[in-house]
Amino acid sequence: MFENDSLDKFKVEGILRINTTGFIIELTPEAQYLLSIADVDNINVLEEYSFLDYNSLRPVLSEIPLSNDSYIIQVNTNKNTKYLSAHFQLCQSEDEYIVSLYDNTFLIEQLIQLRKQEHHYRLLVSSINDIIFEVNKEGVFLNYWTNKPELLILPPSTFLGKVLTDVLPPAISTKASPLIRDSLENRTENTLEYSFAQGSENIKWYSLTIKPIPDNAEIVAVVITDITKQKEYQDQLIFSERKFYQAFHFSGVGTTLTSIDGYVVESNHTVSEILGYSKEELQKIRSKDITHPDDKKYDLLVRNELIEGKRNYQTFLKRYLHKSGYYVWCSITISLVRDTQKNPKYFIVQLVDMTGLKRNADELEIKRNHLETIKAHLESKILQIEEANHIIAHNFLSPLANIKMLIDSIKESREKESIDVFLELLKSSCDELDETVEDLIVITSDINRTKDKNEIELCNFHAVLEKIINIHNPTILQKAATITKDIEVKEVKTQRVTLYSIINQLLDNALQFSDPKRKPLIHVRTYHDGNYVTLSIQDNGLGMELEKMKSQLFMFKKIFHRGFETKGIGLNITKYQVESLGGKIDLISKVGEGTTFFVKFPII
Repeated sequence: MFENDSLDKFKVEGILRINTTGFIIELTPEAQYLLSIADVDNINVLEEYSFLDYNSLRPVLSEIPLSNDSYIIQVNTNKNTKYLSAHFQLCQSEDEYIVSLYDNTFLIEQLIQLRKQEHHYRLLVSSINDIIFEVNKEGVFLNYWTNKPELLILPPSTFLGKVLTDVLPPAISTKASPLIRDSLENRTENTLEYSFAQGSENIKWYSLTIKPIPDNAEIVAVVITDITKQKEYQDQLIFSERKFYQAFHFSGVGTTLTSIDGYVVESNHTVSEILGYSKEELQKIRSKDITHPDDKKYDLLVRNELIEGKRNYQTFLKRYLHKSGYYVWCSITISLVRDTQKNPKYFIVQLVDMTGLKRNADELEIKRNHLETIKAHLESKILQIEEANHIIAHNFLSPLANIKMLIDSIKESREKESIDVFLELLKSSCDELDETVEDLIVITSDINRTKDKNEIELCNFHAVLEKIINIHNPTILQKAATITKDIEVKEVKTQRVTLYSIINQLLDNALQFSDPKRKPLIHVRTYHDGNYVTLSIQDNGLGMELEKMKSQLFMFKKIFHRGFETKGIGLNITKYQVESLGGKIDLISKVGEGTTFFVKFPII
C-alpha cells in the first residue's frame, strides 16, 4: 500500500479494538506503529495517552466518555510528539469499540502554532488603544480592529466598503488620500494629525499613521490614535515654556543658567545691564572669574552644598566685577536643577543689583558714626565742663577765700612782722590762683581750637608722625631714643588738628617719662580692629601701677611720676579729644617695663 516501511504520516490509517474500560483487544500493525507500542499486552489507551479536545486542542481533564465521538490522541516518544485523529465507534455488542486512527501531526502542529499566534495577536490587540483600518489604494475601508469600540465615532456600517473621501471631512480626506498613495508607491510611513469637533466645545485630536503592509502592494494599514491627552500636555508644556521664557528674558531680576563648572549657559538682558557684559561675553566667562576674591570661598561652599543636597537654595550678598572694572553688589539666589536621574544639571542664579542700596547703607552707617561722634563730643564736653566746675569749685574758690581772709587779717593787724607774713601768704594764694587760671585758659583754648577746626579730612599717619618727630628731634637726640613705625593703615578720616594733638601728647609722654637707666625705645603702629583704626604707641619707660592708678589716670591735675615738670592735665585733655572724635583710649603698663597707649578712631 505504501512506498516504504516508514509509512506516510499523512495517509496511514490504523485500526484497533478496545473494551469499554480502554484495554486493547486487537490492533493492526499500522495502529501499533502510530501508537508507538512495542508490547500490546495490558495497554490501556485511556491511561497511557493524553486526549485533546478535537476542536479546542485543549487537554480533556475529566473522565473520557467512550461514545461515538472524536478526539486527538497525543503520543509522546523520546524523539518526537505525534498527534493522531481518533474516532470511537461502539460495536453492536456494546462491549467493544472500534477506534480508527489517522496521523494528523503536521496539521495539528500547524494548527497549534496558529492558535498560539492567534493568542498572541489577541493579547496584542487587547493592549492596543488605537483603531486599525485596512484601506486599499482607492481609499476604501476594507476592515478594522480595535480593543475599544467606543473609539469609533461612526458605526462600522457607515464606513466599511466606503471611500474615505465619502466618510471623512474634506480637510482630512484631501490630505490622507495622497499619503496613502505615497505609502503604497514608496513603501514609506506617513503621519497626519487632525482635530475633530464633537459638540460645540469638545475637540478631539487624532494622529493618522499610514503604514505599508509587507508583501502587499494594494492595501495599507491606517492607524488612528487619540492624541488629545498628548496635545493637551504639549499645549501645557508650550504654555509653561512660554511663561518660563517670558519670566526669564523679560524679568527685572537678572537670571542665568550656569553649568556645574561655572560657565553661563543662558542669561537675560537684565544680567547684562547689571554687569555690563553682553550675553556672548558672559558665555565665555566663569562665574568665579568675576567674583570678588573675598566672596569666592562662600560662593563655592554654597554650590557644593546644593550639589550634595544639603540645601535647596541660598540667598546671600556677593560682589561681581563689572566690565568697566568696578565691583557691583548683588543679592543672589542660587538653586540647582537636576536631570531625571537626579544628577546635577545646572544652577539657576538670580541677581538683584544692590549697589545703590549698599551705598545708601554705607552712607547711613557713616552718618550714624558721625552722630555717634557728635554724641561722644557732647558727652565729653559735659564731662569737661564738670571738670572745669570742679576746678572752679576747689582750685579757684579756695585761693579766693584765703585772699579774703588774709586781707581781713592785714586790716586788723598792727604789727609789721605779722603783716609781712600775711603778705607772703597773700602772694602764695595769688600765685596758686594764677596757676589755676592758666590751666583753665589751656583747657578752654584747646576746646575752642577743636571746635573751630572740626572738619573731617583724610589724614596721613606718616605725614603727621614725621612732623611731630621733627619737633621733638632735640629731645630724641639728647636721650638717644629710637622710634620705629609699623603703619599698616596709612590713612584715617578724622580731625587733623585733634589727631596731631593726640599723637604729640602721647609721644611727648613716652619721651618725658623714659627710664634713665636705658635708652628709650618707642614703637608706633596702626592697624584695623573691627570698625576702628587703632593707633598704638609703646615705650620702655618707667611704667605705672595700673591697679592703683587707672581709676584716676585721665583725671585733671593727676601726677603719677614725681620729679618731672608736669601739671597733670595732658592725659585729661587727650581723653577729651579722643572721645570728641567718637573714639576710645586705653593703655597697658607695668612698672619698670613701660607703657602702651591704644587709641581707637572710628572708621568713617
